Amino acid sequence: DIRNLGGPLQQPVSKPGYMTLSTEPLKAYKCESARHCPGGPAGSCAAHHDTTAVGCGACMLGAYSDGDKCVPCDGTVDVLPFVFVMLLALFVFVALVVAVSRDAIKQTNAGLTFV
Repeated sequence: DIRNLGGPLQQPVSKPGYMTLSTEPLKAYKCESARHCPGGPAGSCAAHHDTTAVGCGACMLGAYSDGDKCVPCDGTVDVLPFVFVMLLALFVFVALVVAVSRDAIKQTNAGLTFV
């Protein structure tokens, strides 16, 4: 749905819930979610949405979808799961070494006689 706001030199403006691509300002697309498309001049999308995607249906490069909005990536990585997995692997390794060594020590001590 497109409306013209003025004289012959004015570009059409999309209503909220619709968008037009800047390359095709006279072809309107209904957006899946009205929150993605606030309306406005060609190529207008909600924050961090890709203005070249039909219906503002994709996030820009460097952003990800979080429910009904696109959120910018902050560039950090959550290291807590990695640290947890590494500590768990270390614990399993130590437990296996102790279990295997215990049997070897018992077998070695069985052949020793103390005087």
